[in-house]
This record gives sequence, C-alpha cells and structure tokens, in this order.
Amino acid sequence: SDRIVNQATVNYTVGMNGFTLNSNVATTRVDEVIDVSVVWQDAANVTVDPGDTNQVLTFRVTNTGNGTETFTLSGNSTIGGGQFNPSLVGLYLDTNGNGVYDTGIDVQYVPTVNDPMLAADKSITVFALNDIPGGVSDGDLGNCQLTATSNTGTGAPGTLFANAGQGGTDAVVG
Repeated sequence: SDRIVNQATVNYTVGMNGFTLNSNVATTRVDEVIDVSVVWQDAANVTVDPGDTNQVLTFRVTNTGNGTETFTLSGNSTIGGGQFNPSLVGLYLDTNGNGVYDTGIDVQYVPTVNDPMLAADKSITVFALNDIPGGVSDGDLGNCQLTATSNTGTGAPGTLFANAGQGGTDAVVG
C-alpha cells in the first residue's frame, strides 16, 4: 500500500467514569523507493577453453525497492580487469525459474520487449552467454558484468521522479 493510516486512542478515568477518545485520522503517503540488486550466482570462476561458445554466467536480479518496477538489463564483457575479453552473445531470462540455463526454453532478453517486471523483494535469474576467443592461456580471466536499470528513472540516491511511483506517488532513487 502507498498510504499509512494512523489514529491514536486514549483511555482515561475521571473518578469512577471511564472515557475513550480517538484522535483525528492521520494519513501519510509513502513514496516508492527504486532500488535493485544484481548478484553473480556462480560459486566460482567458470572454467572455459579457447574457442568455447555460449559459456554461461548466472546472475540474480532482485527488486529491493518497495514497489513493482520494470528493469532494463545490459551486459558488458569488455570491462577490463582480466587477461581477455569474452564476446557477449546475449542475455537470457530464466523462463522456467529453475536457476539453470536451458537452451530453447529460456528466452533471450530484448530491451523494451521483455524487460523484467518485478514486485518488491522478487527476483529473476538472468544468464549472460559469452563466446571465448581462441588463444587464451590457462589461468587467464575474462570478465562480464550485468546491470539492471529502473525504467522509471535513474540518478544519484535521492533523485525524485514526481508522480512516477506506484499508485501515483513520487518515486525516489534508493
């Protein structure tokens, strides 16, 4: 709910008579907080060989805000910090919710077409598939990053989007 309703009640006694009084009802509107968490789910680095294709990394995207929110996803396999850059093939949504990439079952993510809509505290598993270049050496590392961005808006914490929150409330970046 986007509203908190409060009313105070006081009970008192004067002599032998008991009385109860209620205050006016106070209603407070709660703004929507936009917040998201993206966590890499693989237990360790994923072992690959030179020239491997469609190597899977697993991520969990969680709406940590307090309202239903739709997110745009983006992958980046050229972030540096390793000895090679994988080639991002695509992002896939865990359509059947089993946490494991299933070829032909899990649907490829296409921005603005199937952006995940998540209620507060709900999650979705997202798979990033990468091809591995030839010529990498044993022990070389390549990095891939997944980013989730609110379709309502982005900005520094505290950025306000008037009337853009759930139920017509304001939305605030968390």
